[in-house]
Amino acid sequence: MKLLHKTLFSVKKDIKKFITYLLLLIILYNLIAAVCIGYSKDGLMYTLVLYFFGSEKIDTMFFMWLFLQTVIIAFGIYKIKEEMNSLLVIRILKIGNILNYFLSVIARILIYIIFYYVLFYMVSFLFILFFHELLPINHYLKCVFEMMNCNYFMLFSTGILNTFIFILLICLLAIGIGSLNSSFIILQTFQLVLIFLFKYNLVIFQYLPLCHGIFSLYNNTFTYQFSWGYQMVLATLLVFAVISRIKKNLEKYI
Repeated sequence: MKLLHKTLFSVKKDIKKFITYLLLLIILYNLIAAVCIGYSKDGLMYTLVLYFFGSEKIDTMFFMWLFLQTVIIAFGIYKIKEEMNSLLVIRILKIGNILNYFLSVIARILIYIIFYYVLFYMVSFLFILFFHELLPINHYLKCVFEMMNCNYFMLFSTGILNTFIFILLICLLAIGIGSLNSSFIILQTFQLVLIFLFKYNLVIFQYLPLCHGIFSLYNNTFTYQFSWGYQMVLATLLVFAVISRIKKNLEKYI
């Protein structure tokens, strides 16, 4: 209970600290989206999906998607490094079990990701709702519209899970090579390579974890339902893998 209280207190403090910057970032993103994407002729929800659609080629939508992901991933890495730098103080004060502490850090990162995307979607929804008459009409249609009868929570949560998995993989790799920054660069490069190769061999790449936040890479067999379930299982396994590696490497932290 004490650990839960500490986790929620830390989340609340961080959100208060960064909410102004986050809102400014969201406003900037929506202004760019308004100019580059506009308003879908098929309605508000179609437009919202397009704002977070991603792309399989280098274009404005691809860089917008990359910008979205990189911001929250970089923040997550920053918070993890900040926590690691404070471990000495925590050990001296003997605040709880160190493994529980790492679980708390993982939980906080997940909460930050969820808050980030939910706030982005909510503000974007309101922006489109109130200003859509000022936006240029977009006739852009792609395979994502085949998924428009889906549960929107599940659809957008695939992006949340994709980001969470990315950060867990960074942590897992960092335990081995000893650098969060290097892990981030390696996996970001790997992700970009996968994105550009994905469309040439869907059978292989649709099962690799770092592309599932890009809706435009989906096809008739690789659906949002499969992506959501697949990533839920993968995220759970990665949490256990990270904790297991930490247990085996505790001497590095003690």
